[in-house]
Amino acid sequence: MQRIALIALIGFLASTASSRATDPSLTAIYYADSRNNNTLSLIYQSQALPGRLHFWGFTDFDSAQDGQHRQYDLSHFFSEARLTHPLRGHLSGQVEYNDATGADNGVWRLGLVYRLPVAPLVILRAFPLESDGDGGQLSAVWRWHLASTRLWFEGFIDYNFTANGRRIVAEPQLRYALSERADLALEYRRSEFIRSTERDPSGLALGLAWDF
Repeated sequence: MQRIALIALIGFLASTASSRATDPSLTAIYYADSRNNNTLSLIYQSQALPGRLHFWGFTDFDSAQDGQHRQYDLSHFFSEARLTHPLRGHLSGQVEYNDATGADNGVWRLGLVYRLPVAPLVILRAFPLESDGDGGQLSAVWRWHLASTRLWFEGFIDYNFTANGRRIVAEPQLRYALSERADLALEYRRSEFIRSTERDPSGLALGLAWDF
């Protein structure tokens, strides 16, 4: 819990340092997963920090993934916090901190981020440096509006290099705006860090998002 509080404090300090009236932002999403693994996700960001810095992060509170149908017991967490600084053109530098339930799960990453100069949002990330020495990560993030501004396709895919081979984590989703603050999300989830002998590494989740 101390680590969650530290990440939340960093997000709060980043928020109070912002000078924009509409910045920072906080979004809460509750997902019901087809594998009886529900999630409360908090997404927070600030884009107007001193020194042209951009802070973005999330914390997922998950139910136990032990197959015991305790989907409402949000006793586990996973969190990421990123600080980005523009370098030149569409290229930026980024430092990222990850943490999760359990001892010694904190990981620092340092790398580059490139936003493609195209109309749909596509961001490529490369992290060759990782504090645990267990390889690096390549990542892609996207957001494409479809038939109307109320419907869009977004998500990410992470390609992780580990001592035991590559591990892919992907969460593409369809989002539909119900109102100015509420969205409906349908998400496909896959994590190859989950062993297929323990539970299905893939699932579908239906979520309701609220922008504060």
